[in-house]
Amino acid sequence: MQKLALLLLSLSLAACSSSPSAPAPQTDGDAENTSDMTQDAGDMSSEDGGEDAGECLPESAEEFCERIEAECSEIEGIDNCGESRTFDCGGCDEGLECTESNTCQAPANPEACEAVSAECGTIDVEGAPAYCGECAEGSECVENTCACVGVDEATICNDAGANCGTIEYTNCLGETVDIACGQCDPEADEVCNDNVCTCVPESNEAFCARVEQCGDVTAEDNCGSMRTADCGCAGEELCVPSADENTSGSVCCLPQTDGELCTVLNSDPNNCQTNYEDALDNCGQMRTVECSCACSFDPVATCQGRCGDVVLDDGCVANCGANCNANQVCSTTNECCTPNNNSTAFCQGKCGTVDFTNNCGETIQVDCGGCGFLQACVSNECRGL
Repeated sequence: MQKLALLLLSLSLAACSSSPSAPAPQTDGDAENTSDMTQDAGDMSSEDGGEDAGECLPESAEEFCERIEAECSEIEGIDNCGESRTFDCGGCDEGLECTESNTCQAPANPEACEAVSAECGTIDVEGAPAYCGECAEGSECVENTCACVGVDEATICNDAGANCGTIEYTNCLGETVDIACGQCDPEADEVCNDNVCTCVPESNEAFCARVEQCGDVTAEDNCGSMRTADCGCAGEELCVPSADENTSGSVCCLPQTDGELCTVLNSDPNNCQTNYEDALDNCGQMRTVECSCACSFDPVATCQGRCGDVVLDDGCVANCGANCNANQVCSTTNECCTPNNNSTAFCQGKCGTVDFTNNCGETIQVDCGGCGFLQACVSNECRGL
């Protein structure tokens, strides 16, 4: 027993005298973890307090309501810090109601709005406001009427490529309205064709009358295009070079009769000749004429049915005076003539006020009226559109 006790005591003393094991070396990973934990702790400490922590300052109810443009009622929403809160945006003034969109407006009164043809906005009904609705997107409420603004008729016509007549346009309210795009210039011989002013070319007759030339004439027509037309002369007229220094080209000329030429040639009674060779007439033509220096004729026979100063073939002049009946006039050919001013046939295909020469050679103005459907009056002629 004594030996066993000594053995146990020896073992206990050996265990107490033994030194503890040294700690294991620290790895790089362990060092990083320790550093991260320290940093996290510092961040947490920074978040828990201190003005340098960058705290989010929650907005007030007034700021929140102003930011979302709310005027009334309580609203649940997310504030500037990302927190869900309930905000009181107040109430409306007396007589106004809070709408679903949290704005204050007058109560609706469709009957009152219809009575004054109000389409939008607010009207006064016996001292109380009444709401008449909103306008569609793209339009504005102007004096309680929904109107499209910012687009003028000139722009609409220009975008449609129209410069005359009326076009249909669908406005911002979805309504189809008529837009007037102006008129064409009648003095420029323009007509409106598919809402575009178009120049209607004149006829060859009008072209020849305007250029005041004869023969084959090449010139610009009324629309500015080059044209060649046969501008022949009427009846016994001749196409001769113009004697006017201010006029180029040629003109139509009715040659004098032999008697008329003799009258001019023998205007001096003291120097009368009976035979002229290479005499120059009024049209610039050289002619040979036989004239009389002793005028002898029977006034009664000569003036039968004639009037005015009648030039005879030999150049003698018979003064027949006003030798016509009451309903007759002295024509340009010195004949008594009953005027026929019926212009119906003459006005066929013509329009407006036109110079009309009757059967007696008198020129009067007649009204040929307007044109038919889908026609325009151009240079006094009805032309198709």
